Amino acid sequence: MARHVCAIWSWLVFLGLVAITSAQPVKPTFEVASVKRQIDPSPVQPPPERPHVFYRRNATAAQLIRFAFDLHATQLIGGPSWIRRDGFEINGKAAGPVSEQDMRLMVQSLLEERFKLVTHQERRDMLSARLVVASRDGTLGPNLKRCDPQNPPKDRDFAMSATVRVAFLKCAPISALAPVVAAVLGFPVIDETHLSGSWTVQLAYETNAVSDQQNRSRVSAPPIRDALKEQLGLQVESTRGPVSVIVVDSIEQPSEN
Repeated sequence: MARHVCAIWSWLVFLGLVAITSAQPVKPTFEVASVKRQIDPSPVQPPPERPHVFYRRNATAAQLIRFAFDLHATQLIGGPSWIRRDGFEINGKAAGPVSEQDMRLMVQSLLEERFKLVTHQERRDMLSARLVVASRDGTLGPNLKRCDPQNPPKDRDFAMSATVRVAFLKCAPISALAPVVAAVLGFPVIDETHLSGSWTVQLAYETNAVSDQQNRSRVSAPPIRDALKEQLGLQVESTRGPVSVIVVDSIEQPSEN
């Protein structure tokens, strides 16, 4: 009797494990993907972006991981030195147009398959910032406008130079602005504007090339914090606390084809 009960219990446990495993979502993958070591790092004109193609030239494994998990550089921890040094040409094609989130998941699948990437997630104390609406009444700046499909936005009309950069987002979520600001500030930025839908953004700001007051007086764009408030009606609020990070447990040089 005891053996019979144990057998039934073991069978039930097995069925439970099968149910849990089958319930876990399967990450999407590219229909076709190639990975090649970057022999010639000289810049070339990239092909036009297409909603079913992921193409990167001279991309490091670290850059691919950061894209796949939507990370700032400070949120990627560990890994051998080559993941931040060696370049690769990646060309992945999906069966049809996919969302940005599915594209990130496809790159995760590629990294797991071809680079044998194994990671885990932690929360670590570090500097970060919140991107919020600056005005209490919700007033936005002149360069932040809702996307109107019937009246598509014009291309940016602000010239870039050695001391001025322009971020131009065309019919994109505000969350797409966060990594642009994070790249300038040097730490993660989280979108907490609560502005839904698609927006057109034009943000002109000075670069770190401005080193003294004399040169600063010749710059025709403000520092990024001022530019956010004046042009978009947004601001960043710096803070320190737990931030999600991805830790590289293991990774291998990829197989090529």
